[in-house]
Amino acid sequence: MKKMLLLCLSYAVLSNVQAQSSLNMNLLGQWDDPTLPSAGSITYNDIWGYSDCEGHEYAILGSAKYVHFFDITDAENPMEINRFEGSVNSIWRDMKTYQHYAYAVADQGSDGLMVFDLSNLPESVSMVNQLNGDFFTSHNIYIDEGPGRIYVVGAGSNTLVYDLSQDPANPVLMRNGGLPGGYVHDIFVRDNIGYCSHGGNGLWVYDFSDPSNIITLGSLTSYPQQGYNHSSWLHENSDLLVFADETHGLSLKLVDVSDPQQITLLDLFKSALQAPTSTSSIAHNPFIRGNYVVISYYHDGVQVFDLSNPADVQQVAWYDTYPENTTYPGYEGCWGVYPFLPSGKIIASDISHGLFVLEMEGLSFPETPALAANLSQPDPTMVCPGDSTLLVLEDTPYPIQWYFNNEPIDFHGTSLWAKEAGSYTASVSRGPCEVISEPIEVAFLEAPVVSTEDIALEVCDVESLKLTAPGGGFLYRWYLNGQLVNESSSPFLGISESGIYQYEIVSSNGCSALSGDIDVLIHPPIIPSLSVLQPANYCEGQSEIVVQVDNNYDYYMIQDGGIAQFFENSYAITSSGSYEVLVSDGVCEVTLNLPFDVAFYPPIVPTIAQNENLLTASEAISYQWLKDGITINGATAQNLLVEESGAYAVQTIDANGCEAVSEELSIVINSHHSLSFSPYRLFPNPASDRFILVETKEVLLLNLIAANGQVVQRYPNTFASDQMECPVGDLPSGMYWLEVLEKNGNKARLKLLKL
Repeated sequence: MKKMLLLCLSYAVLSNVQAQSSLNMNLLGQWDDPTLPSAGSITYNDIWGYSDCEGHEYAILGSAKYVHFFDITDAENPMEINRFEGSVNSIWRDMKTYQHYAYAVADQGSDGLMVFDLSNLPESVSMVNQLNGDFFTSHNIYIDEGPGRIYVVGAGSNTLVYDLSQDPANPVLMRNGGLPGGYVHDIFVRDNIGYCSHGGNGLWVYDFSDPSNIITLGSLTSYPQQGYNHSSWLHENSDLLVFADETHGLSLKLVDVSDPQQITLLDLFKSALQAPTSTSSIAHNPFIRGNYVVISYYHDGVQVFDLSNPADVQQVAWYDTYPENTTYPGYEGCWGVYPFLPSGKIIASDISHGLFVLEMEGLSFPETPALAANLSQPDPTMVCPGDSTLLVLEDTPYPIQWYFNNEPIDFHGTSLWAKEAGSYTASVSRGPCEVISEPIEVAFLEAPVVSTEDIALEVCDVESLKLTAPGGGFLYRWYLNGQLVNESSSPFLGISESGIYQYEIVSSNGCSALSGDIDVLIHPPIIPSLSVLQPANYCEGQSEIVVQVDNNYDYYMIQDGGIAQFFENSYAITSSGSYEVLVSDGVCEVTLNLPFDVAFYPPIVPTIAQNENLLTASEAISYQWLKDGITINGATAQNLLVEESGAYAVQTIDANGCEAVSEELSIVINSHHSLSFSPYRLFPNPASDRFILVETKEVLLLNLIAANGQVVQRYPNTFASDQMECPVGDLPSGMYWLEVLEKNGNKARLKLLKL
């Protein structure tokens, strides 16, 4: 009861005094707790506001020891819901909100970043996190709601940036470092563009889009009535910015920041309720809502200025929260103000007197737009695949999120071109509140079916090649190298030139589809160069027909319809048959028949007849006799008279001009110089691993003699049979003589070819 009595007495006294210290502004309610501890002369510091989705409004008040949360829906009776104690009594505390969370820092102690969950208001508030690993103290924080980032300044010489967009209860550090302008006292950020008050170093503008690569856009380091650049605020819909120099007697500045490299001063304005006795008033924190600047002005309380004419800013309302002042000593009175509650209420904090709930009289802020999501489709007709239909969300100042089949898509504007069939919705949010539109079902007409695959088509020279598109279309358009060449109701196109073709099918509903590329390459006709060189005679194994070609194509020889054999330059035909040449350029081919069928004659092998020592060859055109494989000079007659032992053969040319050699005939001349025909027969000859000699009853021994006359193998007769089988597999290839030694001392010689 004692505490309540003190509060009521304080309210009554202030109401009586402040009734004389206001203009166009009324006091609705006030809260003060005289039992709270102070930090020096400071009991209360900054203030911020919050509204929930049910229309309740709240004040978040900082004191030396606590962060306080109030329900001010009933403005005449502010109700404290919770208070949270800091690590020490701190002169400065700063608070901001994002969605249904509040964040607080202090300039003394080790509070770091305190995170509060407001989702259970108006019943309670809970502290859900406290981050003091990156910093302990900070002078101010600011939240850029678009990208969802919180900026921490005055943490020593560093500016820290945290991401709130993924999990607001657990901010993620994105940057911790200094800025070119030095120590930052306060900051305002909108859509990643930051306006930093650097104290004595003026106002600087930065692009924070990439926190790891901050870009300086401009600065204002010298200007009239320059003092300690304390804080700033940007107009909602223009490039007007107000900043305050926290220095006694100096005016606020209205500047144009449309070009950050050329920041232009538009007007100087100030409050001086104690003038003309004293004019050393001192502004603290400015805010802009609509065309009104609402400022916490230490000794002069809450001040409101009209920016409608940027060249002549006018003071239009005030409420003095600290009427005890008669001059402007030190730093007393109104610390902070918050003018953004939907109802239009203004809440303020006074260093000595706590929370004030105020309203303007005869003046009003722009009405807070309703939170609505009205989605429409101006042209609801179905469209063709590949086209799009426009979906429009009623204009809203609040953040927008679009959804396709209930999944979020990366688009946040008010007009969306829908290119896929499905269900579309959009949501609009204000802080923690969100409304979702009714869905619009987008449908598309059926498009004709085409092949979108690219095709490479190589064809041979033709007078007209026909390309074919799928049937069922209402209209067909054909293109060559991107240019229209034919339009008709027929799905066929006759072509006679190379190029890239496409077809477009138009269905009866007006939808069309374009095919992939048909890359047509028409090969020129094959004109081969082929000549045939014929021999003087056609003898098997002795003659050849040579077919010669050029090298412009690939050539294949085909005999009697068999397997084609590739050849280059020329091909030698050595056997009889029907021949044709296949000519190809890799895709196209032609077949050329030789001008005649090839017929080779087999050579006529001569035979030898023996009459005593006279040998006679069978009929031929010419003769040449051989002894032991060596030509006998002058022995070119049909007959030969033999005078010495040896292996005789005859080489002839028959009537077709073909050469042939007879089998050898072994002649043995005995010791009485009589001539006898050798009865021996040798096979196989040539031999690879063995040979057999028949009629061996009178043979005593066989000597195998090399070409150099050396005996390389002896085979004694075992008289086991009428033939002898003799191995030669270990001997090198070549020509050998087989010497036959008979029991009676006679000898015979036969030629053997070893393979």
